[in-house]
Amino acid sequence: MLLAITSDVNVVTDRAYETLQEISRAAVAQSDESTAVRVSEAYQAIAIHTANLGARAFREHTAPLTFAPIYYALACVKYAQAKGLDEVSFQTAAILSRIATSGPKDVVETDIHIPVIDGLYDIAVYLYVKRNFGLAEEINGHQFTILAHMLEQQDYYFEGMLRHVLEKIELLAPLAIINETMVGRLSIVHPLGKAYGLVNPNSLGYLFGKAAETLPRVEADREWLNPYHDLVDIADIISDHLRKIAENNEFGDSFLIWEIDRLIKHIAVVVASRIDQPLRPDHGDESALVDKFLWILAFYWVAFKGKKSVGRQRADECGESLVFIGLLFFARGHPEVLRASISNIHSILESYCEIAQPLDYYTIGNILAHLWGIRMLLIARNNAALTQEVDQALNTKPGALTDEQWQVAQTAILLRRGQLEERLTKRDDYLRSDGAEALLRQLLQEAKKRE
Repeated sequence: MLLAITSDVNVVTDRAYETLQEISRAAVAQSDESTAVRVSEAYQAIAIHTANLGARAFREHTAPLTFAPIYYALACVKYAQAKGLDEVSFQTAAILSRIATSGPKDVVETDIHIPVIDGLYDIAVYLYVKRNFGLAEEINGHQFTILAHMLEQQDYYFEGMLRHVLEKIELLAPLAIINETMVGRLSIVHPLGKAYGLVNPNSLGYLFGKAAETLPRVEADREWLNPYHDLVDIADIISDHLRKIAENNEFGDSFLIWEIDRLIKHIAVVVASRIDQPLRPDHGDESALVDKFLWILAFYWVAFKGKKSVGRQRADECGESLVFIGLLFFARGHPEVLRASISNIHSILESYCEIAQPLDYYTIGNILAHLWGIRMLLIARNNAALTQEVDQALNTKPGALTDEQWQVAQTAILLRRGQLEERLTKRDDYLRSDGAEALLRQLLQEAKKRE
C-alpha cells in the first residue's frame, strides 16, 4: 500500500523536481550560481515540508517522500561541479545540513540522514580533489552539526549515524593530509579540524562531553544496568574509529595527529569528571568507562608503529599528553591508565628510533623526560611496583639504537631531565594550567604535604 501511495505522489512531485532541475542546469550553463543556489533552496523547502508531513499512510518514524528532493538537489550539485561552479556545492551543503536538522526525531536514518551525510561526503571529496582545502573542511563541519542536533534530541539513531559519519571521515583522512601538504604548514585550517578540533563546538570531543552530561542515567527498574552503558557504546565507536585512522594514515608532521591528540586528552578529562562525580557512589560503574578509554588510548601505539616517518614535535607532544592522561587517572585511583601511558610513551620512543633519519638525540631526551616526570611522582608516592616499570622503560635501550648511539644519547637525556626538574621549581604561572607539568607539580606538592 505504501508503495502505491508514494508512486501516485511521485507522478506529481517528480515532474516538479525535474522542472526545478532544468532551471538549475540552465542557470549553471550561464554560470549563474545565484539562481542555481535558489533552486537548491527550493528543494530544501520541499524536503523540510515532507520530512514533517506525518501523513497517516506513512509508517511511524518514516519520511518516504523526503529522499527525492535530496536526490535531485545532489543531482544539481553534480552538474554544477562538472561545470566548475564550486559555490553551488558549498552552499548546497549547508542546505542539506538544514534539511537533516529540521525533521522530527527518530526518523529512520535511510530516509533523511544517510542520504544527506553521503551527499556531504561526496561534496567534500570533490572539493579535496579540487584542492579547495578550506571549503572541504567546512563541509565536514556540517556532518557534526547534524550529529550534535541528533544528540540534543536524544535521537534513537544517533549511535548508528555517529558510526556512519566516522566511517566517512576515515575515507576523507588521506585526502585531508594530502591537501594539508599542498597548502603548507602555515595554513590556519587543520586537516579534519571540524571533526576533531576543539575550536568547533560540535566536534567529536564535545559530542562525547555532551553525551556524558545527558545520556548516563540510573534506571530504577533495571539496577543491574550500568548507567554509563550508552556512553561506553559511544566510546567504543570512537576507539574503533581512531584505531582505523591510526592504521591507515601516515601522519608525519601533520596537524591531524595534533588534533586527535587533543581530542583524546579532552575525552580523558570528561571521563575523569565522571569518576569525580559518580551517579552511584561505591558501585564502580565508571570502571567500564575507564576500560573502554584504554582502547582509545591505544591510538598512540598504532599511530607511530611501522610508519615511514615520525614527526619529532608530534612525538614529544603526544608523550606530554600521555603523561597528563596517566597522572590524571592515577590521582583518581586508576593506575592501569598510567601503566598504559608509560607503555605508549616507550612505544613512541621505539618507533622514533626505528624510523627517524637522522636521529635527534634531544628528541630522545624529551620523550624520556616525560617518563622521568612520572618517576618523580611515583617515588614521592612510594609506589615501588610502578616505579620499577618506569625504570625499565627508562633504562632499556631502544632496539634500533646501537650501544654507541645509546651512550651518546645520555648527554641529551640528562640535560632534559635537569631542565624538567628546573621548570617544576618555577612560579605557578610559568606552566600551562592544562599541561602535564602543571599537573605533575600539583601532585608532587600534594605528596609532599602528606609526608
